Amino acid sequence: MNSVYWFRKDLRLHDIPAFKKACLESSTVIPLFIINESLFDKTAYGFTRSAASKLLFLYQSLEDLKKSLQDFGLDLLVIKAAHQEAFKELFTKHHIDKVYFSEDIAHEEKQQELWLRQNFPDKKFVSSSDNYVFNHSDFEASSIKNSFTSFRKKFENKFLSTEFTDAPLDLKAALNPAIDWQSSLNPQDLISGLEFESDPRSAFPFYGGEVSALARIQYYLYESQKIKSYKETRNSLIGADFSSKFSPWLANGGLSVKLLMHEIKKFEAEFGSNQSSYWLKFELLWREFFKLIYYKHGLKLFQKSTRTFDKNKFQEWQEARTGNKFIDAAMTELNLTGYMSNRARQNAASYLVHDLACDYRAGAYYFESRLIDYDVFSNWANWQYIAGEGYNANTHIFDIEFQQNLYDKDASFRKTWLD
Repeated sequence: MNSVYWFRKDLRLHDIPAFKKACLESSTVIPLFIINESLFDKTAYGFTRSAASKLLFLYQSLEDLKKSLQDFGLDLLVIKAAHQEAFKELFTKHHIDKVYFSEDIAHEEKQQELWLRQNFPDKKFVSSSDNYVFNHSDFEASSIKNSFTSFRKKFENKFLSTEFTDAPLDLKAALNPAIDWQSSLNPQDLISGLEFESDPRSAFPFYGGEVSALARIQYYLYESQKIKSYKETRNSLIGADFSSKFSPWLANGGLSVKLLMHEIKKFEAEFGSNQSSYWLKFELLWREFFKLIYYKHGLKLFQKSTRTFDKNKFQEWQEARTGNKFIDAAMTELNLTGYMSNRARQNAASYLVHDLACDYRAGAYYFESRLIDYDVFSNWANWQYIAGEGYNANTHIFDIEFQQNLYDKDASFRKTWLD
């Protein structure tokens, strides 16, 4: 039996049950990644959906995955096309019986799956769980409360007690079919012609891919044990170690959240737990909550704002020209590096929505374009949380002057990015 494994937001070889299943059940397997042409589309607000920094991190992740597959005697077929055209070509050229993939409940990804099932009823499609601890299908959508506090009280113990084991990866039986691998794009093609230079001031000076993600776990938990002070430092603004920095790898699947939870528990068993090690798990619970909020509300998470879109005010915010140095420093960091601390994100979002009275959707789309750790559920739910729209009826307005005096008292963050 010949199969395709369709990599999407699971760019790793650990904790990837559908891929292991494909290799066990198939004579030959084509590991596939589609660089969807929609990545390069422009939004209604005039900027592209994927900035250079975001594409660079994706390139690094694909390059890492390709090398890992080659270590097992496989390779990664990379096609740049709309997913419809990619699969039509693949099914025309090769006898494919099954397509395996990790499940994704986001709208665009579900539409892709639906199109495949409708247009190729003769193929079999096999999926497994996504990169979350909780499976959405275990929940009644109507029972999910819009309040994180209510969600936490009801499900935190279950979340913290979840056990994880990962079977060894054995791909010896899986072989690439006899296809023309020369036709595959090099991941390097993803960033061809893009102008982007790494900034030495970046708080995320790390490489994309599973190897770097696992190295970060080793460093942050065991070598430096920075996890012990996470709660005290997580709202800082400068440097690589004030927070875990796991989010970019979690977002594109270079790191499994189940493995991360397992490693945190392993660390606690060996070195002891404290408020900081707990707080990192607490933040991961927020990630679960936002996914389930999307499961409950769906496209309402993108609904029209009650505020208007002011092009001039938005461009001032987008281009770091608001005149508020704290906000401009945050936006400069985002534009130059593709990264921004959680504290800075909350302030930048609040400023756009409440101080500039702008449509939150413009900001959410801009974060989607720029952030290397963009995650559809967390990004859009967080913007509605700040705006007090959609699923969240309570506005969250940040006093920017108070925030900068509390978190950037010596103006070091502003000086780092504006001087």
